[in-house]
Formats: sequence, structure tokens, C-alpha cells
Amino acid sequence: MKSRDLFLLILSAVFSLPAHAAPTNLFAFDDHTLPFRNNLKLTFEAPQKYAGNPVVAPGPAGSVDAAAVVFYGSVLRLGGKFRMWYRAMSDSRLAGNRALSARLAYAESNDGLRWTKPELGLTEFNGNKRNNLLGMPASLDFSVTEPLACFVLFEPEDLNPAHRYKMAVYGRYFPSSAAPKYPHVDADNVPSTIYPFFSADGLTWTLAVPAPKNQWLDETEAPIRVRNNFEIGGLYKFDGLYYVAGQELSPDIFLSDGSLTRRTMVTHWSGDFMRWSQDKSFSFQRYGYRGVRQSFEEAHEPAAVWNRGNVLLGLYGLWHGAVINSERRMDLGFLVATTGSIFANRSRTTCSFRPAQKSRGIKAASSTGRATKMSATRPSSTTATGVPRAARRFTASAWRSCPGIASRMRQPVMRATAGARANQSITRVPPPCGSMPTVSWKARACGSS
Repeated sequence: MKSRDLFLLILSAVFSLPAHAAPTNLFAFDDHTLPFRNNLKLTFEAPQKYAGNPVVAPGPAGSVDAAAVVFYGSVLRLGGKFRMWYRAMSDSRLAGNRALSARLAYAESNDGLRWTKPELGLTEFNGNKRNNLLGMPASLDFSVTEPLACFVLFEPEDLNPAHRYKMAVYGRYFPSSAAPKYPHVDADNVPSTIYPFFSADGLTWTLAVPAPKNQWLDETEAPIRVRNNFEIGGLYKFDGLYYVAGQELSPDIFLSDGSLTRRTMVTHWSGDFMRWSQDKSFSFQRYGYRGVRQSFEEAHEPAAVWNRGNVLLGLYGLWHGAVINSERRMDLGFLVATTGSIFANRSRTTCSFRPAQKSRGIKAASSTGRATKMSATRPSSTTATGVPRAARRFTASAWRSCPGIASRMRQPVMRATAGARANQSITRVPPPCGSMPTVSWKARACGSS
């Protein structure tokens, strides 16, 4: 072989090598990364509830969260500190089913157990700014849009410092009188969408889309437009794209045979966090699905998603409907994806989730899914196995989907464990997810009390 040909061969080999090989995380339940296996068993173990719950309680009378501290939110671990964004309610006033006092607030902690609500001095409430409310654009009226949830990402590598924090807020938009009416949609339905925001510090936020004509978005301004509702359950970035996962129902999504469906998981995507796809992925529908009213067997707000690099892990609610509200239950479902939008339930065995008993306004088992306290779960064991460290970024998805993450890997059996979610109540991860060495899942064992 001539020296020139040898040089070209070596050069082509060098340039064919990946510049940086990302670590691969292996899970017993990942059929894509581990398509072949022998003598491998997956079991679920019951977590232990943290005795010091609630970790974040409502504030005193007259405070921004006197009525409710609702963890439809996010926790990130940054610089050795946990940062939390959550929904605060100062009172229980309603307009229809819309909470008039809902706002977005902030808390922080050094250990995930003891939380403080710092005086940010950004937003006036009851005549002063001595509170922990986020600084949100004055162009929006939250008593109208009702921020139902907020999901935060932190991207320090963003070239625009003002965009390093990103937040997707689940809120309502109001179609104008010129908007078309649709069959299979209640006449008084108010659709929901996402309100995307940017921030340099995670405290003062600006809209990522143009300011609306009114103090709310209409059908020409909403980033994701639907006929019924898009109810977001998680925000994540995967393979260079941003995704919001949530539930839609007909006439926004249909089954493959064209028939109507109720709560079904979909994902929308964006390349820049400002312009979002109107097309969607039919991401998941619960096995054994039944959509008959009063006997719903559905996926509820799927899914809280945790990006593990080569695989996405998600939790969602297994809604068990009933005529009487008190008889409705929510178990815990587990999803896996190796693409950004198609999820699979790796086991048809569901694990029992027993909601907390009511105490001082907790509504963990209510049909609204609202909770007024934040509680925690302590994992029963944590064992390092040499699997790459979990991601430092600790998003809402991570908080809601890995509260007791531990793993124990041994041959010939891998025991995978995971943390249970207390139906929208804050769940503490001891030690923090961001510092855990491994990644399997712990959920309440089937049939446990």
C-alpha cells in the first residue's frame, strides 16, 4: 500500500471516531439497550416515608401560599443548593374551576429537607414585596391564566445568558370570538397550553413569545393550540430538542382507527423553546385503557420525564375512576423511551400507590389532584455500583420521577428499585438525586399497605 493511501485510510478512520462518547446507562427494563438477556429479574420494593413530612408547608395567614403549596413544579440542584419552583395559592377563591390566587413562588434548601422561602423583593403582594414570589411579566394576569404548573430547565451552556433558565408554565388561553367551535368539546371549555419563559437567574422571567394583545394568550398567540386541552406533565431536552409531554383527548388526538379517546400521552417539540410544534407524537396510551365516564382507566398527566442521557425514564398516574370521588385512586406507572417521544410501559404489572390521609387540607386523593403540603419519601437502601453518576440537573421530571433512586446490581439478578410519587406532593430524595451514583427504581410493592 502506498504511503499516500495509508495516510488517507488512517485519516478516514480518525474522523469516523466519535468526538466524545457519552456514557451509556444500563437498566434491566430497557429493552432497547439490553435487547438480549438471561436470568434477569426486575422487582419493586416499598419505600419508607420520611418521618419529618411535610417538608414544605403552607405559610401563615396573609402569606402568598397560605392556602396551598402545590408541587406541580421543579427542583434543580445547582451549586450545592436545591432550588424549587412551585405553585402558591394565597386563598381558595374560584371562578368556575379556575383558582384566582395561583402564582409562582420559589424556595431553596441545602439538604432537601429544610426549606426556606427567601424574600425576593420582586413582586408586590398585600402592599409589599417581602415575599418569595417570582418576578413575572406584568403583561400577564395570572388570575386569568391560572398557572397550574411550572417546569424548569437550566442550561449553563446557552450562549445567551438571559436564556440559561427555561420554564414551561401550564396555563389557560382564551380563544377569541372569531375562533371556530368544535364538536365533542364542552361549550364552556377553556383550553390550556404552555407559556414559555426565559431567565438569567431563575427568579426574574420574561416571555419567550411576543407579549399578547391582552393579559392572556388567544388562539393566534398560544405556542401550542388545541381544541380541548393540552395538560403538560413534564419538560425535558433530548438529543438537541426540547419536549413537553402531557395529555390530550379528542378532538385533538384520536386512536389509530380514528375513534375518539380520552387522556392520552402526547409530546410536542421545539428547537429553540420559542416556536413549538403543532404536530404531536402519540407517545403512550395506558395498557388496559378504558375511557367510559365514571369508570376511567387512564394515564393521568403523563409523564414526569428524567433524561438519563441514552434513555428517558418517566412516571405517570394510573387513574382509577369511580362514581364517588372518595373511591377514585391513583397508582403509579413507569415508562421508558429511547427516542424523545415514543414511550413504552416495560411491565404490565402495576404497583399500588396509596394516597396520604387528609391532614390540614391535603388533597392527595382528590379528583383535582391538588395537594396543599409537600412531603417526602426516604429510600430503604442505596448502593453504589459503578454506573455513571446521575445527572446534576434536577428538574421537575427528576424530582417527581426519582425520589428514592437507588440500585443494586448483581449477577445473575439485577434488582431495580425506584421512588414513589405522593400525588403532586413534594418528595425528598435522600441523598439528592443529583449526587446519586446509580439509577434504578423503587416503587411501592404491589399489594403493600
